[in-house]
Amino acid sequence: MENKFEYLGVFYTNNNYKFREVLNIRRKSISQESPDLIVIMMNPGSSEPINGNDNSIVETYTKPDNTQSQVVAVMENLNYNYARVLNLSDVREAKSKNFYDLIKKLDEEKINHSIFSDARKNDLDKLFEPDIPVIIAWGVDKVLEKLAMSALTKLQDYPVAGIKKELTDFAFYHPYQRLKKSRIRWIDCITKQLKHMRELKEFKENVLAKFTEHITDSVFLMIQNDRKLMSEYLRLVDNGSLKNINSEIAKEIKKRYNLANQNNINYKPKSFLINSYELFESK
Repeated sequence: MENKFEYLGVFYTNNNYKFREVLNIRRKSISQESPDLIVIMMNPGSSEPINGNDNSIVETYTKPDNTQSQVVAVMENLNYNYARVLNLSDVREAKSKNFYDLIKKLDEEKINHSIFSDARKNDLDKLFEPDIPVIIAWGVDKVLEKLAMSALTKLQDYPVAGIKKELTDFAFYHPYQRLKKSRIRWIDCITKQLKHMRELKEFKENVLAKFTEHITDSVFLMIQNDRKLMSEYLRLVDNGSLKNINSEIAKEIKKRYNLANQNNINYKPKSFLINSYELFESK
């Protein structure tokens, strides 16, 4: 499976500590600017650049590990081409206990090792994109709570998948767990969640596209079914041109919601106030 994908990270150093800002997992021979998926885990572990350059501002090839294979399995299930991996902390350390000690030192030295810190908002904004689903999989250790809660605050407006530990606010199970059945369960659960999110997104887009098409008819239906609005509408018609008033209302709808014409006319409106209306679409 790994042969279908390439793994590229951006590495840097600070005060003799080694970090990785981001890992991009891309299907080979696919040109795609934006990721299909963002994954957030604890830290880069033992990830390292194949060329040995620990301080590069460009993507560098890395070797995949077992955790990344779990992410790739989900990508294959959903036919995704590109996943972006971020971490609660950028610091590279394979052993969890050493990592927990290390983040205390980094905090003491005031090194901003988390991309979710307020000081690194610009870094986060460059790597996050609207409407892309996010997998949370940073683990369940209590030591991570402060970093995890900071990340969750930044993720409030994003569609999120993950297996949350019961009776916790911050803990989400890691992709690569000790038992094989747990690893398989993680892949299956995350795939199911992401599939549901994709189907819901498609449904919402279809519903709103249909509503947008017929929004002019909906507005005039609202007018005719609202006694106060209808009275004011009839007063305006008595003092002006029906065609002009209806045209001005349609223009305002288009302007207010930033819509574009489909160059298609519906000649069978539901509202009796109009004879026809232009179909709209979002710009």
